[in-house]
Amino acid sequence: MPHIFYNVLLGGKDYRIVHHYYNGSIWNTNLVEDIRINQVLNPMQILNNGEELFLIYYNMKNTEEIYCKSFNLNEAQWKKKKLGLRKI
Repeated sequence: MPHIFYNVLLGGKDYRIVHHYYNGSIWNTNLVEDIRINQVLNPMQILNNGEELFLIYYNMKNTEEIYCKSFNLNEAQWKKKKLGLRKI
């Protein structure tokens, strides 16, 4: 199943992570997360273990924080995000 991820500028320093995937008959779109950048838009990392896709990305809250969110490939659903690391 092909997957496409990209960021859309919402305005200022705010972006939206968008996910498209093809389920064999139609393309589906998920608005994954709205994020805020500090100075630059950091890259996303996508990992696939065969059952889930893991999306690792930065988001600026009080400080830059790294989050991980997973997409279950069998259920075709995103799970809640998890905070990974904070920049000190």
